[in-house]
Amino acid sequence: MNQWVDNRGHRAESLHSVDGKASKRALVNSPMSSHLLEEASKIIPNTAVLVNLVSKRVRQLTNGQKPMVEVGPRMSNADIALQEIIEGCLTFEYLSEDSSAG
Repeated sequence: MNQWVDNRGHRAESLHSVDGKASKRALVNSPMSSHLLEEASKIIPNTAVLVNLVSKRVRQLTNGQKPMVEVGPRMSNADIALQEIIEGCLTFEYLSEDSSAG
């Protein structure tokens, strides 16, 4: 399993398991609040979708995009992404086969 330490000293693990499938364990082991994860899971119950959405948003925040929610002093980018989901600022939609054909 791939591990790294961010600039705040938090240990994190890769969001993908050895076989390439998204893992809820990876989300739980990252530096984020478990209560935020539980609340966001109620909104997006599909773990793979939640992992990918949070991962993409964390990347955006890391690259300088502004948070869409009020940020507390100890919130990680993952916490911010989860809070954005909980508050309805960050959403997703499933595209049907017909709509992706363009």
